[in-house]
Amino acid sequence: MTARQGPRKASREQRVTRQMTWLLVAAGMLRRRPFQEKVILGAIAAAALAGMGKESQTRNLARMAAYVKRLDQRALGAVKVAGEAGADAVEKATEVSADAVEKATEQAIGKATRRG
Repeated sequence: MTARQGPRKASREQRVTRQMTWLLVAAGMLRRRPFQEKVILGAIAAAALAGMGKESQTRNLARMAAYVKRLDQRALGAVKVAGEAGADAVEKATEVSADAVEKATEQAIGKATRRG
Protein backbone atom coordinates (compact mmCIF):
# COMPACT_ATOMS: atom_id res chain seq x y z
CA MET A 1 0.00 0.00 0.00
CA THR A 2 1.20 3.41 -0.84
CA ALA A 3 0.41 6.55 1.05
CA ARG A 4 -1.85 8.87 -0.84
CA GLN A 5 -0.30 12.23 -1.55
CA GLY A 6 -2.24 15.50 -1.41
CA PRO A 7 -2.66 17.79 -4.39
CA ARG A 8 0.53 19.36 -5.63
CA LYS A 9 1.10 23.03 -5.08
CA ALA A 10 0.51 24.98 -8.26
CA SER A 11 3.56 26.56 -9.82
CA ARG A 12 3.93 30.34 -9.96
CA GLU A 13 3.22 30.30 -13.69
CA GLN A 14 -0.04 28.38 -13.19
CA ARG A 15 -1.18 30.76 -10.43
CA VAL A 16 -0.45 33.83 -12.57
CA THR A 17 -2.30 32.26 -15.51
CA ARG A 18 -5.33 31.48 -13.34
CA GLN A 19 -5.36 35.01 -11.88
CA MET A 20 -5.12 36.61 -15.32
CA THR A 21 -7.96 34.42 -16.56
CA TRP A 22 -10.22 35.54 -13.70
CA LEU A 23 -9.22 39.16 -14.27
CA LEU A 24 -10.16 38.91 -17.95
CA VAL A 25 -13.48 37.25 -17.08
CA ALA A 26 -14.26 40.02 -14.56
CA ALA A 27 -13.29 42.73 -17.05
CA GLY A 28 -15.50 41.13 -19.68
CA MET A 29 -18.45 41.08 -17.24
CA LEU A 30 -17.96 44.75 -16.40
CA ARG A 31 -18.13 45.67 -20.08
CA ARG A 32 -21.36 43.75 -20.72
CA ARG A 33 -24.46 45.91 -20.89
CA PRO A 34 -26.81 43.44 -19.08
CA PHE A 35 -24.42 43.35 -16.11
CA GLN A 36 -24.27 47.16 -16.03
CA GLU A 37 -28.08 47.35 -16.15
CA LYS A 38 -28.35 44.95 -13.20
CA VAL A 39 -25.88 46.99 -11.14
CA ILE A 40 -27.77 50.21 -11.88
CA LEU A 41 -31.12 48.57 -11.09
CA GLY A 42 -29.71 47.28 -7.80
CA ALA A 43 -28.47 50.75 -6.84
CA ILE A 44 -31.87 52.30 -7.63
CA ALA A 45 -33.67 49.60 -5.62
CA ALA A 46 -31.35 50.12 -2.64
CA ALA A 47 -31.98 53.88 -2.73
CA ALA A 48 -35.74 53.31 -2.94
CA LEU A 49 -35.71 50.95 0.04
CA ALA A 50 -33.69 53.45 2.07
CA GLY A 51 -36.22 56.18 1.20
CA MET A 52 -39.12 53.94 2.23
CA GLY A 53 -37.46 53.26 5.57
CA LYS A 54 -36.99 56.98 6.19
CA GLU A 55 -40.63 57.70 5.26
CA SER A 56 -41.80 54.98 7.63
CA GLN A 57 -39.74 56.40 10.47
CA THR A 58 -41.06 59.91 9.82
CA ARG A 59 -44.63 58.61 9.71
CA ASN A 60 -44.17 56.78 13.03
CA LEU A 61 -42.76 59.88 14.72
CA ALA A 62 -45.68 61.96 13.43
CA ARG A 63 -48.10 59.31 14.71
CA MET A 64 -46.43 59.39 18.14
CA ALA A 65 -46.59 63.20 18.24
CA ALA A 66 -50.31 63.08 17.44
CA TYR A 67 -50.82 60.49 20.19
CA VAL A 68 -49.01 62.66 22.74
CA LYS A 69 -51.08 65.66 21.64
CA ARG A 70 -54.29 63.67 22.20
CA LEU A 71 -53.03 62.66 25.64
CA ASP A 72 -52.34 66.28 26.48
CA GLN A 73 -55.83 67.29 25.33
CA ARG A 74 -57.32 64.57 27.53
CA ALA A 75 -55.21 65.77 30.44
CA LEU A 76 -56.37 69.35 29.88
CA GLY A 77 -59.95 68.14 29.90
CA ALA A 78 -59.25 66.27 33.13
CA VAL A 79 -57.65 69.39 34.60
CA LYS A 80 -60.72 71.47 33.74
CA VAL A 81 -62.95 68.92 35.41
CA ALA A 82 -60.55 68.60 38.30
CA GLY A 83 -60.40 72.38 38.70
CA GLU A 84 -63.97 72.20 39.74
CA ALA A 85 -63.21 69.30 42.09
CA GLY A 86 -60.10 70.73 43.79
CA ALA A 87 -56.30 70.90 43.80
CA ASP A 88 -55.77 67.19 44.60
CA ALA A 89 -57.60 66.15 41.47
CA VAL A 90 -55.51 68.56 39.36
CA GLU A 91 -52.30 67.05 40.73
CA LYS A 92 -53.53 63.52 40.02
CA ALA A 93 -54.54 64.39 36.44
CA THR A 94 -51.11 65.94 35.80
CA GLU A 95 -49.35 62.80 37.08
CA VAL A 96 -51.50 60.56 34.89
CA SER A 97 -50.72 62.68 31.82
CA ALA A 98 -46.98 62.70 32.54
CA ASP A 99 -46.98 58.93 33.04
CA ALA A 100 -48.87 58.37 29.78
CA VAL A 101 -46.49 60.60 27.81
CA GLU A 102 -43.46 58.86 29.32
CA LYS A 103 -44.89 55.43 28.53
CA ALA A 104 -45.68 56.40 24.92
CA THR A 105 -42.19 57.82 24.45
CA GLU A 106 -40.55 54.67 25.83
CA GLN A 107 -42.66 52.48 23.53
CA ALA A 108 -41.75 54.57 20.49
CA ILE A 109 -38.06 54.52 21.36
CA GLY A 110 -38.21 50.76 21.91
CA LYS A 111 -39.82 50.22 18.50
CA ALA A 112 -37.29 52.49 16.79
CA THR A 113 -34.31 50.71 18.36
CA ARG A 114 -35.64 47.26 17.41
CA ARG A 115 -35.94 48.27 13.77
CA GLY A 116 -32.42 49.34 13.36
